[in-house]
Amino acid sequence: MEAQTPAAPAKVQALSEARLTLFFSLAGIISGALSAAISLAYGTGMSTLCLLLAILLYYASYKLASNEKFRSRYLMAMLEESEVKKNLRVWMTGIWPFFILWLIAWVMIYSSVLPLML
Repeated sequence: MEAQTPAAPAKVQALSEARLTLFFSLAGIISGALSAAISLAYGTGMSTLCLLLAILLYYASYKLASNEKFRSRYLMAMLEESEVKKNLRVWMTGIWPFFILWLIAWVMIYSSVLPLML
């Protein structure tokens, strides 16, 4: 008798939480860089505009992540069935990485470029 080897776990095409988080993180960094550029160009009184820009870019990235063509091309991955999240909500998965990295990028870029301008 031959010893049976355990079957490999089944893999399915599913929305990857890691890819989704990375996508929103990159969008947040881009938004932070734009906010820093606005603050450097027009002064620190433009923080409300920067916040509105961040909200607008978050909404745009959410809509892009919800687009079926974009999602199937960039955000889907072959995952084991045990790794698949059944109720993965795009807007909740992306909100914290986006806004935390937006704020970090804004502060870091602004504070590193400002001394060079003086």
